[in-house]
Amino acid sequence: MEIIYEAHGIEIVSKDKKLFFRYDAGELVHKIREIEISEKESMDIQLIPTSQELYDYMIKNLNV
Repeated sequence: MEIIYEAHGIEIVSKDKKLFFRYDAGELVHKIREIEISEKESMDIQLIPTSQELYDYMIKNLNV
């Protein structure tokens, strides 16, 4: 696993030639969730400047 990007409490990682969006979905205890994403989604996420905009993107595009 290789970390491609890390900011705003999320990571984009590469595993087996696939990209995954990783974030902590837990409340009291860490619960790491991974969602497979496309290269375009990865690039879009890396351009997001604020945590709020990232949250809005997640809700709109990643069905989290």
